[in-house]
Amino acid sequence: MANIEITTPRKFTTDMLPDIPKRHWSETLRDIIGVYILPSDIIHDSGFNCMDFVAEKKDRSLVRFGGGCDDVHFAGEHFRMDCLPRSKIVHIWNSKHTFSISHDLSSIDFIENLE
Repeated sequence: MANIEITTPRKFTTDMLPDIPKRHWSETLRDIIGVYILPSDIIHDSGFNCMDFVAEKKDRSLVRFGGGCDDVHFAGEHFRMDCLPRSKIVHIWNSKHTFSISHDLSSIDFIENLE
């Protein structure tokens, strides 16, 4: 699969998903600068929709994760959220630091890296 890179968040679309590599569920992602949240059609046992995610690393490469998660926990003080124009994809980022993302489970942790 191609290693897709983006230059601005506004150029990310759901059409890019098939070309973005997916991480192994047990891999911890590090040096993340942003995450795009895409709703899934899968309903979790909790009754909420599951979410797919695309993480943007510090080197600007993208990696997919999630799919079975219905909950995100933010460990840190500087997380922000905005919404991309046209696609309305939600974008999470940290205004002070990179962050790490825990394993793919029912709940996923976004952990601020205090460099």
